[in-house]
Amino acid sequence: MTQQFIFAFIGTLSFCVLFKAPKGEIIFCGLTGALAWLLYCVLINKFSAFVSVFISVVSVGVLSKILSVRRKMPLTVFIIAGIMPFAPGGVIYNSIYMLIMGDTAASLAKAIETIKTACTISIALVVVLAIPNNIFKPFKT
Repeated sequence: MTQQFIFAFIGTLSFCVLFKAPKGEIIFCGLTGALAWLLYCVLINKFSAFVSVFISVVSVGVLSKILSVRRKMPLTVFIIAGIMPFAPGGVIYNSIYMLIMGDTAASLAKAIETIKTACTISIALVVVLAIPNNIFKPFKT
């Protein structure tokens, strides 16, 4: 589990460097992604993948709102970095690979899994963004 946390941190950190996140926020962005992935790893043993993604992305959203208020930065700086570990890139790759190899049924199953994951992420973010901002004012410095 520690190894997964470290790799999620490094992956999220690399994404932030690549896309030029503000330098003072890169560590916080990396921690957001790593903590969310750690939560996902714990939840996946008890819930389905989609429930685990939903809860983890909601936690990313809440943590991102707190960090954006506390660090006086736009919410997107933290939220985009935080959801990167959940981007279904590998599943999309497998879907296209299976399609090219002629396994249409498996390709369709992977494509549906990709769409479900993307929708789960979107719904979780909508839920978090529906939380009124005044709830996060106590975290203001």
